[in-house]
Amino acid sequence: MGELSEELIADILRKMNFEVTLTPQTRDGGKDIIVKSNNVIAESVWFVQCKHYSLDKPVGIAVFREVVGTHLLNKPNKSIIVTSSYYTKEVINEVEKVKNIINIKDYKAVFNWIDWVTEGERIDNTFL
Repeated sequence: MGELSEELIADILRKMNFEVTLTPQTRDGGKDIIVKSNNVIAESVWFVQCKHYSLDKPVGIAVFREVVGTHLLNKPNKSIIVTSSYYTKEVINEVEKVKNIINIKDYKAVFNWIDWVTEGERIDNTFL
């Protein structure tokens, strides 16, 4: 998504009371943000991959497969792809097979998060 957008997503996650670490801009290994959540039961770790695409360019299967590979190699609790665009039908179909470990959020979710940040509304953090 570019540095500013990754920072925006990281700021939103911080406002949701998650511990957030931005990874280096290059060679991030398929994860732009590492999210940690601690509660009385356990610590959870999520990877977030951000893709800044125009609305006429959907996120395709190659990005999805990169995130799946990163997830399987590093074993976070969950991985999420966040985009300023939308996803191809192929990605949507593949996500259904791994929805317990991989989640996708499109521009509508990002707009919802931005609305929350600017208006102070509480949003549900169950997207993780």
